[in-house]
Amino acid sequence: MNISRKTWIYSFIFFCGLIFVYKTVDNLSSVFEFLQRAIGLLTPFIIGGVIAFLLLPPARAFEKWIGKSKYRWLKKSARSFATLSVVLLFVVFIILFLYLFLPALYQNLSSFTAVITDLNRQIPGFLEDMAQSSQWGNLLPWENLADFIDLGKLLEFLGLTDLEAYTNIFSGIVSGIFSFAIGLVSSIYMLLDRARLKKAFIRLMHTLMPKDKVQTFFNTNTLISKTVYKFFYGQSLDALIAGTCVGIALLIIGEPTFLALALIYFLCSLVPFFGAIVGVATVSLFTAMSSGLLTGVIAFVVVLVIQQIDSNILYPRIVGGALNIRPLAVIFGVTMGAGFFGLPGMLLGAPAIAIIFQLSHQFVGQRRRPLFSRASILQEDETIEEINNK
Repeated sequence: MNISRKTWIYSFIFFCGLIFVYKTVDNLSSVFEFLQRAIGLLTPFIIGGVIAFLLLPPARAFEKWIGKSKYRWLKKSARSFATLSVVLLFVVFIILFLYLFLPALYQNLSSFTAVITDLNRQIPGFLEDMAQSSQWGNLLPWENLADFIDLGKLLEFLGLTDLEAYTNIFSGIVSGIFSFAIGLVSSIYMLLDRARLKKAFIRLMHTLMPKDKVQTFFNTNTLISKTVYKFFYGQSLDALIAGTCVGIALLIIGEPTFLALALIYFLCSLVPFFGAIVGVATVSLFTAMSSGLLTGVIAFVVVLVIQQIDSNILYPRIVGGALNIRPLAVIFGVTMGAGFFGLPGMLLGAPAIAIIFQLSHQFVGQRRRPLFSRASILQEDETIEEINNK
């Protein structure tokens, strides 16, 4: 009995796969450690891919605009000039954002720390007076409560007095800056060489998949990309409008750190649904700590009104109209994404649900189309038969 070479190859691959699965299950801890290390090494390139993905539409538009120039040398280097210009604008935006955000945030945190320190000095005396004057003084643990409220003990309870914790935070910040810098450089090369990368990827797909499947894959990829772009730019525009309104409102009521709080609300609003709620609470709390309880209550009411107007009027028009999904689907996507993937899941939950809905709609439409076409043929045959009978 002759066995073909193809059968031998498939059998070899099958048994190699069995051995790989067995070794993977047998050493899960080593596999997870390897994956964690690999992801850590690939983090700068992942960041670069994300930056390149987000900057691709403006880079394409700028390149197309430069291509219409009458200068030959400029048209010849349109891609390079457009890529470097868009990346430079992106870097300038980040630097300007940090320049405006960090000093204002430091001022707000200094005011917050001063209030906490003042309360830390006043609360023990207040609790002691309450213990002496109250008829419940012997029943309530006033001394233990005062120890817990003590700022030093509170920091120790939160683990913020350990030098190792601060060292880890500092090393994490330095590592993040280093990864972002490498990712930024990588994004430039990805944008410049995107034609070659796309051609190589198409060749790989044609090697691994049939021709019709490759076309389906790229159609699905285009759908996913457009949905993510619509969500990201729509969400950013909505958050920018809401953050600007919050900043103007805080400036009117006399909050000195209105700029930092507006930027905080902008960052919170980038997370769909839950982010704006967290932003209202954060802005109100910091305003109360830095400018007094009355100003904090006024800020809470004003920011809550802005949040409601944004959620019920602006957000459905900007983001909901682009994604074409209902608010309940957004809540479901954000909740499930946060439960499984944390903050990235919260950010990508809404576009993921929109993509799933669109792919499901396409699948159902493709499955129903032959049925409808067959029904229309039968209906047409019946009509012709009626005409002939007449």
